[in-house]
Amino acid sequence: MFKRGSKAPSSEPLYLALFSKGERKSLIAALISVLLEGCAAHVIPPKSLEEERRVFLLDHGRHSSLVLSHADGRLVRYAYGDWDYYARGKTGFLQGAAALLKPTPAALGRRELPGPPTTQAIWRQVKEGIEQILLIPVEAKAVEQLQAALETLYSENLNSLVYNPDFDMKFVIPI
Repeated sequence: MFKRGSKAPSSEPLYLALFSKGERKSLIAALISVLLEGCAAHVIPPKSLEEERRVFLLDHGRHSSLVLSHADGRLVRYAYGDWDYYARGKTGFLQGAAALLKPTPAALGRRELPGPPTTQAIWRQVKEGIEQILLIPVEAKAVEQLQAALETLYSENLNSLVYNPDFDMKFVIPI
């Protein structure tokens, strides 16, 4: 019900009445942009770096892994996933459902690669199938900090070490 003196309801839907014509045009343009681009992620590296270090993001189809380069050109590949499903290779329906639907232990995988830090070397040295490799130039100090954190987490949990030949990686339960 409307009180006397109030405006009559508009014939346009409420979601349109909430925005001015200019705002509507902006919203429509944004919606069209989203629909045309899909759900693609955009990684925009910094324009200039003091000391560049290469980081590689590997798309394996069902999951991804990260390869960090050291100053001497060596590479270390890291992966993160479900302990039973990923590290122990228990990929049956029940384990897959458990990995998706309930809290389960995590796995941190690690494997050293001799390098050099190029996409071609990674294609040759990673046993698991790769659909795409994204090279991301990153500040060396940031890569070293991430490497130190991952190495600490990995080395502190070596008591849970498991090797999975399907991924050619050693996994630990990071606690």
